[in-house]
Amino acid sequence: SKDFLAAIESDISDVEFYAEIGKYLSSFNDAHVGFSFPSTAISTIHLEIREFDNKFYIYDIFDPSIENIHIGDEVLEMDGTPTAETRDELLLYLGKGNEFTSKRIATRYLTYRRQEVLPFQPNAEEITLRLKPQSGGEPYDATLKWHKSGYEFAEFNDPGIDLESNKALRMANNDTANAISRYSTFMYTNYNLEPEYFIGYTTPILPLGATFVERKTAPYYSGVIQEEGKRIGFLRIHTYSRSMIDLNKALDEMEEEISYFEETTDALIIDQTANPGGDGCHVINMASLFMDKPFKAGGHRIRANRTQLNYVEKMLQENDLSPENEKAVIIIIDKIREAMATGELLTEPLPLCGFSDTYDPYITWEGKQINYTKPVLVLIDELSASGGDLFPAIMQDNNRATLFGHRTVGAGGAVEGFEQRIGYSEITFRYTIGMLWRDVLVDIPGFGETNYLENTGVWPEIEYKITYDDFMSDFQFYRDAMIEAVLSLIDNKVKNEEGDE
Repeated sequence: SKDFLAAIESDISDVEFYAEIGKYLSSFNDAHVGFSFPSTAISTIHLEIREFDNKFYIYDIFDPSIENIHIGDEVLEMDGTPTAETRDELLLYLGKGNEFTSKRIATRYLTYRRQEVLPFQPNAEEITLRLKPQSGGEPYDATLKWHKSGYEFAEFNDPGIDLESNKALRMANNDTANAISRYSTFMYTNYNLEPEYFIGYTTPILPLGATFVERKTAPYYSGVIQEEGKRIGFLRIHTYSRSMIDLNKALDEMEEEISYFEETTDALIIDQTANPGGDGCHVINMASLFMDKPFKAGGHRIRANRTQLNYVEKMLQENDLSPENEKAVIIIIDKIREAMATGELLTEPLPLCGFSDTYDPYITWEGKQINYTKPVLVLIDELSASGGDLFPAIMQDNNRATLFGHRTVGAGGAVEGFEQRIGYSEITFRYTIGMLWRDVLVDIPGFGETNYLENTGVWPEIEYKITYDDFMSDFQFYRDAMIEAVLSLIDNKVKNEEGDE
């Protein structure tokens, strides 16, 4: 904080001022600390770069007029600077707690610069890439145009802050819409990249094979793969957010889909990669479709202070709550007061949804229980965040699935957002107000034993890191490893059943 304050007290421009704010907030290395600067400026070159095996490659080309550059070519330098150094400069504004996630996002920003999060826009109209051909041969240079849109920061000579107006802005943001929703929404919104492109894409990136038969495309994508005489269900869960899909409709559709999979398949693959999260109650409802008995879903520890206490007490006082919601709010109030009385920073773990920390298997409105009982393989990666951390954690902690892929983000908490422009800086920002808590103590590589998801993420039983060879084979190696893993789960189930007999 001292370094930050010293930097902004010096004679700097507005752009440099925002840069210091960005670096300061990013230094917390918290996946739920996010910010947005007041700018609409975007600079992009119409291709994407991605890192594989510590090298950088052309991953996609969006403009068909770009010639002589090919997917798979290695990007050695950008305007004479090694690509890794350019990427590391962007990391200063993208601290997410998970180094692999931060690098993944920063690499995407190499060719897509939003001033909302990256203060310095390219000064030049063009950029020169030094590339090494995928097909072999000598490195070559390619010059591309920066396509610019929007408006950059305008320097602003303001005589000072109106403190009363600033206070009014903060008070106006004290929304008392729903106390339960406040603490059960785990939406990771800080990628600042296009939805359904970088994250939350509705269809899978991996090839499902010639034997795949599609069933549904919405609200969740699904189908069946035939492999070695086995029928393997496939379900892509791209979001848990009510801003992206109708959650009630999604559950209705899942009743039908899970019933179908239970009757007709030997195992199920759930693709939950690049899922940015959403509503915690929806996550639990989705998990309940795979449980045949009451289960635990963890909890969350809420920041115990007067602000949080005042919020929930006003909810109880000013709203006509249902008996269930009233009971849940009273529990939150009591636990915040207990923590404050004993000087604890956080409450004891509270239920994620409602007033009980134990949840029943999925029951329809007609009273019918629906659940999938066969083996489940869940695909995760470094862009699975928040609710995308929570779902695999619940499945893993209840021994209901095997996880395949790469460690999740570790955006393990609820967030508070100041969406009004704040003070002299006019930024908006978000920060963590609750920490997700796993019922099972887990030993995380590099972290030791913990019950927290925040910054540790969920680690798979079967680790698979996508490589350059995967990319160049259209992810065929990834698919093969996935199919091998799910077939192994089926074989183990058969052996266990034979052993029981």
